[in-house]
Amino acid sequence: MRRQHLVGLAVLLLIFVHTTAAVGQSPVNFEFGIRTGVPLMKTLRPSAYGFGNFISISTSEKPLYTVGPTFGAILYDRFSVQFDALYKPVVYRVSSTAPMLTLSSTNRGSSWEFPVLLNYRFLRGPTRPYAGVGIVIGEFVSLVNENRTTNLTNGTETRAEGAFTSFYGQVPAYIVDAGLEWPISRLVLRPEVRFSRWSHNQPQVAFRSPKQFELLIGLSFRGFRSTGDTK
Repeated sequence: MRRQHLVGLAVLLLIFVHTTAAVGQSPVNFEFGIRTGVPLMKTLRPSAYGFGNFISISTSEKPLYTVGPTFGAILYDRFSVQFDALYKPVVYRVSSTAPMLTLSSTNRGSSWEFPVLLNYRFLRGPTRPYAGVGIVIGEFVSLVNENRTTNLTNGTETRAEGAFTSFYGQVPAYIVDAGLEWPISRLVLRPEVRFSRWSHNQPQVAFRSPKQFELLIGLSFRGFRSTGDTK
């Protein structure tokens, strides 16, 4: 599996290098903007596990939205290289029971994903479909957890809080996306469907399933061409 991940990353890097090699001899449009949307599926189904008389149930709330800045370059008027930084709110809970006590944990925080995508724009004209592939090169997770333990014998309750932050950048997630592009003067509107497949070797993150669908809308401001042409 590790070799397959390295091969996939190498292929994407080769395409990127080949595409950007002509920056000095072909017009390049740079753009920046914002991308927002909603997940189309629940990130984690409720799951139960345990041993003996100890049972634990984990549930995750569907993120209400995702949002973040996007930066890109249009090459040859066909290829686009895009970098996003996408924020998602995170809420998941774990409830556990044992013969003498119950435990509950609520985790709230944020997840920042950093995908890089290479897209090809079809046709010519005001409305252009596009599709492509990409990888998530890293993810930053920050959580605050609230833990409560209740002693069923005497009814005593104990509370505790903690914080957790981590950056995952060793094993990428793979992305396939497709959408439409509408230019409005220097603004570009892009509704898009995106599918992410996270590797089994990715560290286990309790709030996310290995497969994710998202419906996104991007609004970008297209700047200038490298040749100085402002068209």
